[in-house]
Amino acid sequence: MSRLPESQRFGRLLDRSKPLDFTFDGKRLKGFAGDTLASALLANDVSTVARSFKYHRPRGITGIGLEEPNAFVEIGQGAHRLSSQNAVAVPLRQGLAARSQNAWPSLRFDFAGVLDRARPLLPAGFQYKTFKWPLRAWNLYESRIRRLGGLGRVPDAVDTDRYEHVHAFADVLVIGGGIAGIAAAEAASAEGLKVILAETSSRLGGIVDAYDGRLDGWSVLDWTKKKVGALAASGNVHILTRTEAVGLYDHGLAMLVETLDPATAGPEAGNVPRQRVWKLRAKSIVLATGAHEKPLIFPENDRPGIMLATSARLYLRRYAIVPGKRIVIATTGDEGYRTAADLDAAGANITRIVDLRLLPDSPLFHITKSQGRSISVGSAPVSTRARGRRLSAVTFANRLTVDGPALRNEVNCDTLLISGGWAPMPNLAGHLGARLVFNTERGCFMPDELPAGLFVAGGANGHFDLGAAVDDGYRAGAAADAHVRGLDDFSPRRLESVDITQDDPSEAVGALPDISTPKERLRSFIDQQTDVTVGDMEIAAREGYGSPELVKRYTGMTLGVDQGKSVFAAAAAILPKLARTNPADAEHTTFRPPFSPVSFGAIAGARRGPLFRPTRATPLTPLFKDAIMEPAGQWTLPAAFPQPGEAREAAVRREVRAVRSGIGLFDASAGAKIEVFGRDALDFLEHLSATDLGDMAAGTSRYALFLNDAGFVMEDGVVARISEDRFLVATGITQAAPLLAWFERWKQQVFDDLDVRFMYETERWAQILLAGPRVPELLSRIPGDIDISQFTVDSFAEGEIFGTPARALASRYTAGSEVELSVASGYAPALWTYLLNAGQDLGVTRFGGEAMHRLRLEAGAFDLDRETDGTVTPFDLGLGSLVSSRKDFYVGRTGLERPALTLGNRRHLVGILMDDRALVPPPGTHLILDPEEPPPRRVVGHITSSGYSPTLRRSIALALVSAGEQHLGQSVYVLMSGDGHIAHIAAPDFLSLTEIPAAGDDADE
Repeated sequence: MSRLPESQRFGRLLDRSKPLDFTFDGKRLKGFAGDTLASALLANDVSTVARSFKYHRPRGITGIGLEEPNAFVEIGQGAHRLSSQNAVAVPLRQGLAARSQNAWPSLRFDFAGVLDRARPLLPAGFQYKTFKWPLRAWNLYESRIRRLGGLGRVPDAVDTDRYEHVHAFADVLVIGGGIAGIAAAEAASAEGLKVILAETSSRLGGIVDAYDGRLDGWSVLDWTKKKVGALAASGNVHILTRTEAVGLYDHGLAMLVETLDPATAGPEAGNVPRQRVWKLRAKSIVLATGAHEKPLIFPENDRPGIMLATSARLYLRRYAIVPGKRIVIATTGDEGYRTAADLDAAGANITRIVDLRLLPDSPLFHITKSQGRSISVGSAPVSTRARGRRLSAVTFANRLTVDGPALRNEVNCDTLLISGGWAPMPNLAGHLGARLVFNTERGCFMPDELPAGLFVAGGANGHFDLGAAVDDGYRAGAAADAHVRGLDDFSPRRLESVDITQDDPSEAVGALPDISTPKERLRSFIDQQTDVTVGDMEIAAREGYGSPELVKRYTGMTLGVDQGKSVFAAAAAILPKLARTNPADAEHTTFRPPFSPVSFGAIAGARRGPLFRPTRATPLTPLFKDAIMEPAGQWTLPAAFPQPGEAREAAVRREVRAVRSGIGLFDASAGAKIEVFGRDALDFLEHLSATDLGDMAAGTSRYALFLNDAGFVMEDGVVARISEDRFLVATGITQAAPLLAWFERWKQQVFDDLDVRFMYETERWAQILLAGPRVPELLSRIPGDIDISQFTVDSFAEGEIFGTPARALASRYTAGSEVELSVASGYAPALWTYLLNAGQDLGVTRFGGEAMHRLRLEAGAFDLDRETDGTVTPFDLGLGSLVSSRKDFYVGRTGLERPALTLGNRRHLVGILMDDRALVPPPGTHLILDPEEPPPRRVVGHITSSGYSPTLRRSIALALVSAGEQHLGQSVYVLMSGDGHIAHIAAPDFLSLTEIPAAGDDADE
């Protein structure tokens, strides 16, 4: 391989005034601005760039597009290291460091290359049949197998690059910026629709620069420049380059990944993401993803030095690269002759052209033959040889007698350019369930049945002629426009003149020569990345895995990084012969997103580090530097406030005793606060709550339950009536967002005629809970106009504290005297500090979440996250009195009346008192009746909450027990560590027990 001197015809994408230095496997190499990593490697005569997955055979660059199966390398260093990057899509930049993959200790000498010698021992499916015996040897096998698995290395350092997610909308999304995509975008935008045109490469036009000729009187390149300029100048077309569509989903959703290059962004590099994910909704989608050149399948067809003919032509025209010194071309159509003409103009040495067609009759064939070029008609490559790792010779044979040794002819060469015709790439259509059928004449899959709003154009639709591709693009764009605007008829424009010589598609028949012997089939590679051969497919078919999906999994075909983009057509043509099925019935495997690999960074976007699961903090959190903090949903809240040298459990018990005997302060700001307001606010809440709310007066509150459609408890909370048409719903921490979404769903889908709105006010108000018998004394010391002296358990008031708006709500968390004070979030720290100072003589104590749990447990108050699991009713919890008997409708009423929910053997919430007063059973522990019963023992319930009660000086627990209310006072066994510990079933309100130890009689101390 060599780089030609600067010329007007070859090397059109290079900027030779900007030389670039880069390294590959530590070797310093040179290229130019405009090069890709693949073209720069070819220009530096690097023929081997990787090793294959299974046999570690040397692999070279074969293509120039996404279908390239071999040139996956590692680029970058440290935190910026990226594995399995397709070299054909990596722009060359100054200082780029690239390394080969899947080779150790080096690409030149790969120790695992010995596996190629062991190929007979490693046929398709060998992994399902070996390493089974002896069992003790698996530990020896496993470590070695895992070292061989995978492609590339996972970076060790934290990824420091930035990633973004963008949500966008378009009337029409055109995927693919070749000439068909350009035409589709032009037609779709003609009437003013918003169009987004996404192209994988850094430039529009596709492979139009591989051809000469004229469209509407313009050269194909000038025509493309003119159309692209017009699209860019229009106000309704947005062009995205280096943007690949990786997934299509229902309702017009497309996922695009745009790749940027922060290293070339100059001073603004810190603000440039490496990748940007577009989540785009479109009313119509046009797939103009083009076609790929099919390889030829023959023995030893995977050696470095074998390339696709059109790719070689493009490397020559774009980057001035001649692929070899002695070149042979094997083709099934005119693409090989076009490449030969370009190579001849570049001064390359073309040893021979081999035409697989038996009777070629195209103009290019006759022109080439008249020039005296050596052409072998009706022949096919049947084997290759290598010197070192690169191709050194190709053997051809007459196709009619391909097995006859006397008719074989070996030709010395270092490069073989192959062309097996074209195959569409409508794979993305499969993401939406489109049906693709195998065209036996063309030897490829063609789109057949498409979902509404999806259109396929150009090469992806089987139109390989440039003129036909443009006209088909106009058709698809006009159809997309008509679909968006609801029109049944449309008249697409067409090119006025086309002056390009193209193949007759029927001339590509016979792209896959017969491979007749088992030995040859085992050396004929279908999927070069995963080393799947025709022989492997034959084994799979012979062993009963003849369908494409089973062949894929049995052999590993298409499971590589490239997902076998160049494999489907060849596999579909060969598999029916091996499985003895009808070729017309050939199927492809399921196309699933993503179409190409997507980095985890792009998927995560900005949601990583602290933003992966954002932690919410209350306005009081900065004051809790001495607290033990724990997560509670999205919040981080204090669990306890230990004094110096005090253990956590001791701190919790101290806090509980302080609340029972004095005053405790608790940060309740994380509790959800949803304001419901509007003329019909009461009617709405009456419909959604199982509890009667209709008789509430302004300035009162009520404990209420919300059920789901099935009648099970979904949420509990306090509903306060602020005024005639304003209500406050205060609930727990974890259910705030789901409850608000639930309100919105019922409002929009069922009660859209009601005048009601919602406001989420959790961050607006901070709440401080005061609990304990001396709360009234402390409240009397707070200056303001809220009179709390007359508060009852259902009171609510608004007013001022210290001149700032405030709210007071009587609550029932701990079964004691409790009031929640709410102030604007910014005033909360000052109020908290004031309460601590003003209540020092009253024994005011801060308490955390664990003490709150113990206090609620003592009172028998259920915790939504502990005592319910989506199958618990209010009656199971002993809260039947909260369920309305007068309302004709509320959400969950019909479900609650089902016979299955009224059976006497349902689980009831009860208390559990261990005979061993110090033993605390963990939540989830099973309850049984007879510890002597042989397994499996009959489980009658399980512990839901438990803890040590400093007030009762013993362990207490809540449990859901079958028919628990009927068994109060009876004994039950708590199954812990295989042993049954005796306990007794009690009422869940432990504070109602008659035997409460006297103060100071603490059995645990």
